[in-house]
Amino acid sequence: MKIATIRRVLCRRLPLVFWAACQLTLNVRLEAAPHRRVITTVAQSRIHGEQADAARMTDGDPSTWWSTGPGDLALNPIDVDLQLEEASVVDSVEIVTTRLKGQLRLTDFDLYGGLGDLWDGARPLARVRGNTETTIRVRFPAVRVDRLRLRLLGTARPDNAFAHIAELTVGASEEEPQRSLHSSPFPPTPADAGHDPTVLQDLIRSLESQANASGLGRRRLAALKQRLALIEESRSYQTTLDRIGVETQRFRALNPPEWALAQRDAMARLRTWAYYWIDHQQPDGQFGAGYEDDVELVCGWPVLVLGQDDQKVRRSLELLADGVWRSRPFLERFGYDRLTDVEHAAENTSYSQPRMVVIDWRNPKWAERCRRTVATMVEHFLSRNERGWLQFRSDFFGFDPKTLRPVTRQEDRPFDIPESAKALKPAMYAVWARGDELCRRIMLDYGRTWVQGAAVADGPDRIAGLLPERIFWPSGRTVGTHARISSMRATLFHLIGCYHVAKDEQYLEPIRVLLRKTLLQWSVGGVPSAGTLDRVEEEDWTGLLEQLALV
Repeated sequence: MKIATIRRVLCRRLPLVFWAACQLTLNVRLEAAPHRRVITTVAQSRIHGEQADAARMTDGDPSTWWSTGPGDLALNPIDVDLQLEEASVVDSVEIVTTRLKGQLRLTDFDLYGGLGDLWDGARPLARVRGNTETTIRVRFPAVRVDRLRLRLLGTARPDNAFAHIAELTVGASEEEPQRSLHSSPFPPTPADAGHDPTVLQDLIRSLESQANASGLGRRRLAALKQRLALIEESRSYQTTLDRIGVETQRFRALNPPEWALAQRDAMARLRTWAYYWIDHQQPDGQFGAGYEDDVELVCGWPVLVLGQDDQKVRRSLELLADGVWRSRPFLERFGYDRLTDVEHAAENTSYSQPRMVVIDWRNPKWAERCRRTVATMVEHFLSRNERGWLQFRSDFFGFDPKTLRPVTRQEDRPFDIPESAKALKPAMYAVWARGDELCRRIMLDYGRTWVQGAAVADGPDRIAGLLPERIFWPSGRTVGTHARISSMRATLFHLIGCYHVAKDEQYLEPIRVLLRKTLLQWSVGGVPSAGTLDRVEEEDWTGLLEQLALV
């Protein structure tokens, strides 16, 4: 037997919607064969970064690996395709996988052969189920192929995800082919069914007879039935949306103001959408994407409570906020999340507790939680720089999940950024609800830092009057000029909050400068622009309208 070693990777394709598509190149040499042959490999991954690099499968280092990423492989199998430059007779494949946390990262897969225009999908060269070894040696009758397909189906992780291939080799045979390939379809997968009820029903029927043979089959069948049930459920929501449209036309006949008609229609549709998610909310408050994303899902919901006293929505938001607070020891103790970039570390607290201060203002626990977050910022992450300004020492700060100790990245990222104001969002709500003096003092002091930072021009890359991109620690030196409204909205809203608390015009000055330059000085043909710094993106329009409305 001669070993074909995959040397470099040609292409990896990531599923649309959640992951972007990208491609790499790979060459494979059949080392002992009389002639060098090239193989093209297509490998899919659902993640970015090093573990999505298919070259890791063939770098000769078993300590590095390629990973499929998240997602139950029983529901959405991942294929790794090997394309030979010319047909060859092969009889084996060797795969090295990993074992992390006691979990083997490849237990189930099928191997298929193809030749010319055909795939023999109904007759795999090999099926592997329940593998228990990190080195998987698969032998099969010699067959002439010009391509192979590994369909990855399972791991030992509880979520059946993150299959790993650390090394991959293909064995060429000197024997004559012992079997031939015939054109036949691949077995259907849940991913093939999509959201077509008819296709789903056909696939369910085809799998029911064999579902009890393995845990993999049972998981697939259960997932398909759940998907079909959700499709049927979604039809009832579509009926509700259709009824809202009919009602809107009926109300139009009464000749109401157009804004009132549009608002009523929008609120009814928003409520229908919110109710869908609430009806699927879990007992711990989550909606299914993890707290970090779930708190963003509900950002528009408070208007249903404030505008229509919707108690179903209020109870849902309370369940989510309490779930977030109790989800990690350091969150409940300190009111802040694990160490990561401030944009994401601040989300769990700042997108859950402050909104409850407003919609459940009689309950003091929400403002008390907000105060706890601010006290944590003061004790662990805020300091005065050499200019006397109060700033975060880094844009990465939080708590070590193992030790519960506060940590920052001030050694390699010693600077504050406009997004950091998100971490202090709870302060203005505690001030509004309880007049909390600590929160008032810190909120205004930090706001002054950005007012003063905007006013100075420490280098040629600075435009005085606009917020800097960074304020370095400990010098307080400002760097860059930030003109994108969307990515610095946290600081702009913070400054507007400072103005409403202190009635001091200085807090509005950076916003007024930004609007003046964007709407007037840098506009092109009446279209707002960020001048030479950038151009206004579609997402910035919301920011512009928000600032205009508030200022």
